Amino acid sequence: MSEIIFSVVEDEVDGGYIAKALGHSIVTEAETWDALRRNVREAVLCHFDNASEVVRESLRLMVERDELRDRLRAEIQIGSEQLRRGEGVLVGSEEEFQSLARAGR
Repeated sequence: MSEIIFSVVEDEVDGGYIAKALGHSIVTEAETWDALRRNVREAVLCHFDNASEVVRESLRLMVERDELRDRLRAEIQIGSEQLRRGEGVLVGSEEEFQSLARAGR
């Protein structure tokens, strides 16, 4: 199972929210945002035959997120240290970044 993305819209007629999974036949609704989050979890579990598959994939995604966060923090720390030593380049805009990238810096 891969990541499931939901499109959420406000129900203009009855109020509340409607969530529809992209690529899956999962639809749920609720009056509040918190209730919608609970309903989405329940709907996903009901949609798949094997709940352990959902739990396993959720845990994998959480581990992946944590690893990416830790790697990003380490890269930010390295960049900060380089800037303090005057070794890094501070990029202020997309145009400046593209210019530096073209120049090979």
